[in-house]
Amino acid sequence: MEKKYFSWVVLALFLAIYIYISWVRGWLYFIVLLAFYGVLFYWWHILLSKFRKKEFMNWWDFGQYFAYRISILLIFITWLLSFFVYYENIYEPAMMPEFTLSNGDKTVVFQWMAHIWSNKFYNTIIDNITNYKKQGYVLFFEWVKLWTKESSDKFNKLMWVQFDKKTYAGLSKIYWLRSQNNDEFLNLVNNKDYRTDASMDDIVASYEKKYWKINLNIPSKTWVEPINVWEKIDELVNQITDKELQLLIAINRAVMNLVIKNTAVQNTIMKWAGQQDLFDIILNDRNKIIVKSINESKDKKIVLLYWLMHFDWVRSQLQKWDPKWQIKNIRYFQPIN
Repeated sequence: MEKKYFSWVVLALFLAIYIYISWVRGWLYFIVLLAFYGVLFYWWHILLSKFRKKEFMNWWDFGQYFAYRISILLIFITWLLSFFVYYENIYEPAMMPEFTLSNGDKTVVFQWMAHIWSNKFYNTIIDNITNYKKQGYVLFFEWVKLWTKESSDKFNKLMWVQFDKKTYAGLSKIYWLRSQNNDEFLNLVNNKDYRTDASMDDIVASYEKKYWKINLNIPSKTWVEPINVWEKIDELVNQITDKELQLLIAINRAVMNLVIKNTAVQNTIMKWAGQQDLFDIILNDRNKIIVKSINESKDKKIVLLYWLMHFDWVRSQLQKWDPKWQIKNIRYFQPIN
């Protein structure tokens, strides 16, 4: 009897939460979902009982058994999800490091970057660049530009995503952050800003030279049609309630914090993406440009803004050129506020 009351209280509580978050749609979704799984598992129970030659429960007894079990499961999932969101977003959020490297002759300040962060983080980077420029530093920055439509189409086919100016702006809606705007980091104090990157044409050409020639004339059935991310996100945002969006944002931010802090998770995601050849070009070919630009630059003080996954390779290559390159200082900034 106590289990029955416990089950009804828990299910009623979760029903109220669903109504609060999703209103009528949430109520219907919760009821239909419970009914669907209740029937599914009841038939499974009957088949399993017959297979084991055991007496099976009637639908009323099974309903109480199912309600108790599903209540325990809902409590566990809610606790686990709440703990994950709290731990990643509040207790131990990710921090973006700023590494200061030097070989005694040159100094490079390498700031980890990504394309979607908080306004506060970007403003901090603007202030930092301003201060470094006043100390005689120049800016090297990441910016893939200058591509033809053919190169863009080939890259989209390889990545399975339709990249354009709206892609990161669309993603930012489900993180309640904003997309990076490189222009705001340029011409601070002076115009000593240098794009240290490959073009999309270079990336595609390197891929085709090293791996295989991309033929856009091949029938589309052999390709995964690129997804227009910002359209899908707009469609999603317009279909859910504000409270559902806030819940989605909290979960997405927790996942982002987890990914930023764990190199192993980053590498696993790239493996799951199934495009190791393409990431080889995106990362390593551009890393070579960074190292070459640092070594050949006549400037002794450089601020470098680049995606977070480039740092380790760049540091190791600089140390191959000159073992004197060492990390002299590390500062941390919170990117998700």
